[in-house]
Amino acid sequence: MNELYAYIIENILRFYKEPFSSDLYNESLYGTIGLITIISALLFNLAFYYLINRPSFSKWFHWMFVGVLHLLVCFFSSYFIPKDAFDALFAGNDPYSSTDYLGFSLVNTASALSFYILWMLVVRWKSSNAKTTPFPH
Repeated sequence: MNELYAYIIENILRFYKEPFSSDLYNESLYGTIGLITIISALLFNLAFYYLINRPSFSKWFHWMFVGVLHLLVCFFSSYFIPKDAFDALFAGNDPYSSTDYLGFSLVNTASALSFYILWMLVVRWKSSNAKTTPFPH
């Protein structure tokens, strides 16, 4: 998973900052954050389309609200997980600035949006009330 998500972030989304990206890879943080991003996108979609699944909650802005919650989870996890890991790794002398973490978090948020939309296309077809949210088939 580390290799796959590193490829997505570094090659597809074009985020590579040396030595920050190398340390993310070496500490297997790409894999951790990738799992959080992909699985949370699936879980938020399943919650919207199958748990909530109410006619009154099947509008596009409700879908977007759930999506924003997902993006916030992904943004903060991709900011604080590497920060905590590097604080421990470098014994409190973290060599990276907040802009390194912020840049990575923003790129991961773009990736999270992509996975949220992809999972939406996969899981919404069986929903009884929200299968046409946010747009018709």
